[in-house]
Amino acid sequence: MKEILDKLKIALKDLERESGGVLLFALFLREEALGKWDLLISAPWLDARGLELYEQVTQAVQKQMGDTEITQLSRIVILKSGDPAVAFLQHLYPVPNGSFIEVANCEPLSDKFGFTIKRAYVLRCVRV
Repeated sequence: MKEILDKLKIALKDLERESGGVLLFALFLREEALGKWDLLISAPWLDARGLELYEQVTQAVQKQMGDTEITQLSRIVILKSGDPAVAFLQHLYPVPNGSFIEVANCEPLSDKFGFTIKRAYVLRCVRV
């Protein structure tokens, strides 16, 4: 898993270099996702929610990850920077540039999002 996290950190840096700061970059493993991870991202420049923005994020991730690794992702979830879920995560799991945390207790996440989250990694979670 560390190798995937390291590659995602590079993708995150690439996205920031191309488009600007990222508030949230995290992986959630939902119980019903059959062992595949959701990649959550939030940034002010993503608030437009256009298809081209999904493509930009997808391309940055695909550029760093191999075919086997990319199949471990279920979907990319773009959250608006003003979404209450982003503020919730910023409050609970502040993670600055260059580090990451594995969330030890996913119960607060499961309660907030309304579905069971088995594991989670937060690679970036900052306030503006």
